[in-house]
Amino acid sequence: MCMCQKRRCAAVRWMPMAAISGGRTPCGRRTRLSSVPVFGAIEGLDALVSVASGCGAHLAGYPGMGALHKDISEFLLDASVPQRLRFRPLEERVLAHVPCTLENVLRAGDAPLELLGAIPGLEIEELGTRGGCCGAGGLTFLSHPRLSRALRRPLVGQIEQLAPRFVLTSNAGCGLHLQQGADSPEYLHPVTLLARQLMTD
Repeated sequence: MCMCQKRRCAAVRWMPMAAISGGRTPCGRRTRLSSVPVFGAIEGLDALVSVASGCGAHLAGYPGMGALHKDISEFLLDASVPQRLRFRPLEERVLAHVPCTLENVLRAGDAPLELLGAIPGLEIEELGTRGGCCGAGGLTFLSHPRLSRALRRPLVGQIEQLAPRFVLTSNAGCGLHLQQGADSPEYLHPVTLLARQLMTD
């Protein structure tokens, strides 16, 4: 029997990603399907927006949700935010990490970089190889810690060499994993930096 059914945990129906990442794929699929009616019951839904690419990759796979789902960076670009709003200049060189789920699954790897281009003076360098795994990989950092650290090592080297003030990533799990290897920079979602630089007057 599925562990989720044994425990009868109400919260686990919202955690199909953890179940799939943890190797209980049939369980993850069942819990994912149980969430579909919740979204389907929301009338007039124009978009289902996610702020973490790992979660977004799973939401996009929900039956009937693919056309509605957008990563937040993609959603803001579609809303012409860079053209409609003004941002304070920031003379900084930052490292931008494009998570594998954003690039390989959601096909929206350019979106956060394009958004960040709205900040005058910001110099953006990509961290690692686009589409590559940083080592977090769902629960890989727990189930295969040695492999996880090996995948992270070259990225940590790049962070230490550049010593940026900010490392930007669209996946909180990736950010936490990278921070374990190099904790000097501040780790932010690209949209968080955009919000900080927003001119409100």
